[in-house]
Amino acid sequence: MIESIARSAGFPAELRVLGWARRNALVCITGALYACAVFVGSAQEFEQDSWLSLSGGRDIAARGLPWHDRLTALTHGARWVDQQWLGKLFLYGTTVVGGVSLLFVVHVAFVLAGFAGAMAIARRRGASDRAVFWVAAVTIPTAPWAWQLRAQSLSYVLFVAVLGLLAADSVRPTRRVWFVLPLLALWANIHGSVTLGVALTVLAGLVQIVRREVRGVALCVGGALCLFASPYGFALAHYYRSLLFNPLLEHFVGEWQPSASPGALPFFALAIAVTLLLGRHWRTLSPFERLALALTAAAGFTAFRGIVWFLLAMIVLVPKLLDAEFPRARPASRLVIGTAALCVLAAVVIGAGAIAHVPRKIAAAFPNSVAATVMQQSAAHPGMKVFASERYADWLLYEDPALAGRLVYDIRFELFDRKLFDELLAFHEQTGADWQRMLHGARLLVLYRKTDHRAALALRRTPGARVLYENRDLVVILRAPAA
Repeated sequence: MIESIARSAGFPAELRVLGWARRNALVCITGALYACAVFVGSAQEFEQDSWLSLSGGRDIAARGLPWHDRLTALTHGARWVDQQWLGKLFLYGTTVVGGVSLLFVVHVAFVLAGFAGAMAIARRRGASDRAVFWVAAVTIPTAPWAWQLRAQSLSYVLFVAVLGLLAADSVRPTRRVWFVLPLLALWANIHGSVTLGVALTVLAGLVQIVRREVRGVALCVGGALCLFASPYGFALAHYYRSLLFNPLLEHFVGEWQPSASPGALPFFALAIAVTLLLGRHWRTLSPFERLALALTAAAGFTAFRGIVWFLLAMIVLVPKLLDAEFPRARPASRLVIGTAALCVLAAVVIGAGAIAHVPRKIAAAFPNSVAATVMQQSAAHPGMKVFASERYADWLLYEDPALAGRLVYDIRFELFDRKLFDELLAFHEQTGADWQRMLHGARLLVLYRKTDHRAALALRRTPGARVLYENRDLVVILRAPAA
């Protein structure tokens, strides 16, 4: 009836809401389900990297771009550049304006924009509503750790935009592909995953060079130079090398470990399914698109944190393969349209509840009373060092900026050499007679029971030690002054 009224009024039926809903109902369902999943996981989205982004952003706002470490005692003065400076500054500025609730909203908006943008590009490429639904739906539970609030969440939409432009250009060359370069330049100031975007751009350029297209050279050179489109310039080369080619990181950061545990089984299953589809419909995708899937899959096999890029690439590229395998697609029925409306409504309700409760959830995981205790003790003992497990280090630094230079270490493991990694490992595992060396004279200790339970038991029993606070997750210990 709505369409008939619109038609009688002289408006094309395709422009009406009902017509759009019929064509995209399944995509709407997937987007709503993804939003619900992100909102439900809100309690786990504030982690170490979240606080690192906020504490780093505030430091940049107060003192400008860092060229040396000025936040922790153990590596104080060591050469260090903050490649993510713009992303951190944006997240911190958002918090200043609207607190953690607004920060959470903005974070979810960027995460959803990447997912929704990938689906929109897939539809624009001619994939059916049904194919996009199935491909996008199977990616939702595969990498929930990618929803963590950090600078990386700002880069998903940039990855999708870059891949979409390069894929479209590989099918029909257009001058719009040059928008890739400013996107990469922006990305180079937000997150280190720009290396993957540059790799895709160079890959697209190489494909063009093989075809004897001169513009491929400009794409390769321009894309590579965008890695250094930052106030730090070519000083970023050391940063990229210390992160991408540091074999020690995987021992302390779970996301840097190779995808070989049971948690990666869904990713392996998807990679196999995509390979089979690609083998059956090889010519459905262009050479660049096939190589892009291979490159992002390789990123996923290399480390857990790389899986998310393969999933986004899947949503953009694989629906056309699924349509080639199952060519018959029917328009959405009224039942499907109604289900989509209910799913969108559910996402709105769940989102509103998550936004309202996010401050309480953060306070439960990172108690204000602990921060107050640390601030009180550090103010009473101005020269005292503070040691905190990785989970709490950057959170305490954000809560108390006066800890800068007095906090023993934080999660910027790219600053560590092999000696410091060995000290940290000895502390976590209590190996060797000198396992407490990692404390480096710190008197105030904030320890996470999950990783440092045995160390906490031993340290609280040392002569003169006092437990200032404890709950099921953490313990705060004040040690006696050294004799």
